[in-house]
Amino acid sequence: MGGAERETGPSHFDSKWQIEEHIRSLGLPTTVLRPVFFMENLTSPMMGPRDGVLANALKPATSLQMIAVNDMGVLAALGFALPKEFIGEATELAGDSLSMPPVAETMTRVTSQPVRFVEVPLDQVAAFSQVTADMLAWFNDYGYEADIAGLRKRNPGLRNFETFQRTTS
Repeated sequence: MGGAERETGPSHFDSKWQIEEHIRSLGLPTTVLRPVFFMENLTSPMMGPRDGVLANALKPATSLQMIAVNDMGVLAALGFALPKEFIGEATELAGDSLSMPPVAETMTRVTSQPVRFVEVPLDQVAAFSQVTADMLAWFNDYGYEADIAGLRKRNPGLRNFETFQRTTS
């Protein structure tokens, strides 16, 4: 998981870092792919827009790196196809970086249905799920650090959010 190596945050990030450390301790040749936030999350009933409102506890200026799940598969396949280029690497995987207002604008443009972003207080999210609140706070305070330009050199077909929206039903 992207950011796990920085040991700055949410418990589910920390557990993934512990897994990475264990794998490294085995001394096996490895490639670690650390995906960031999934674009698919923004189409789910839990995190996607409802009644034209994309409600989220991210600050309007917080840029969130994200990736389409299929693009993770393409990058993983590249790792298997070109092991000498990937063995020993630990790479965050992202295809775009947007704040929520442009995400809502993209959704509006692609779907022709108006979507607007509304910031939700973090304590309101915490009342529902502390784990989700911790993750959103981490996004606001730290965020992912994927090298999107470098990933595009490896996979020129890496989708940005608009392309994902246009190619996903």
